[in-house]
Amino acid sequence: MEQEGKEIEINRIEAIRKSLKGNFIWRGKSIAVHQYLMECIEKAEKGLKALDVMPRYLHILRRRIRRRKTSADILKRWFERREGEMEEKI
Repeated sequence: MEQEGKEIEINRIEAIRKSLKGNFIWRGKSIAVHQYLMECIEKAEKGLKALDVMPRYLHILRRRIRRRKTSADILKRWFERREGEMEEKI
């Protein structure tokens, strides 16, 4: 149990530092964050389908993971593009 707690803390720090470009420690082995998340999404999709629920929006998550872009990266790029504009458009 203590080892699991250490892995959680290591993974938390790695996620903060490197986001989707990092590596997690999972069951004592290193795994790329994007690979781990893609496996989790596959499991989630199977579970949703087993419950006869349409797995909406998973395609968005897959695309972001594949490109290693988070919503924060997308917002940052959006603001950088509009940095020179005088008025904010909503």
